[in-house]
Amino acid sequence: MGDRQGNKRSAIIFGARNLGRAVIETLVADGWAVAGVARSQATLDVLLVAMGAFLILFTRRRQRLGDLVAGTIVVRQPKMAQPSPVPLQIPPDADLPPLDTTLLTEEEYELMRSFLERRWQLAPAARMALGNELGNLAWSKVPGAQAYTWGPEVLLEAVLVTVRRQSLGLRGTVGG
Repeated sequence: MGDRQGNKRSAIIFGARNLGRAVIETLVADGWAVAGVARSQATLDVLLVAMGAFLILFTRRRQRLGDLVAGTIVVRQPKMAQPSPVPLQIPPDADLPPLDTTLLTEEEYELMRSFLERRWQLAPAARMALGNELGNLAWSKVPGAQAYTWGPEVLLEAVLVTVRRQSLGLRGTVGG
């Protein structure tokens, strides 16, 4: 009979069954209780979770076990502060001539936005000079800007409103 059990174990382990099933059936064939295996696996699970939490809390780079084994590091991205709202003279729902702002770089857009945000704090001559310079940039890079003949600040506000609408996926904007 001992021979027969040995053959059964070999068939189970090397047969077409999965490894977990093979181990459990082998243990049952040897007279072990399945409940004991489950209990020891639950204990092992708790120990692994506790070790993982310990490693995350006490490693210098806040790495978990998998990060340590793989040699990877944890990279945290700082939360970006939301930009303060820019007071505009153009209502957000105004019917504007279409603008295509896709040729503006992010830096150029941020310059325009920053100017509009701070324009009330500038001396009148500085405000006019900077507004004209940024307006000329917009007139040269934004198709449709020639329709805005009311001055550079109106054009810059229209650029800002257009980009906001595009970011929200609203209709009535070129490319939006």
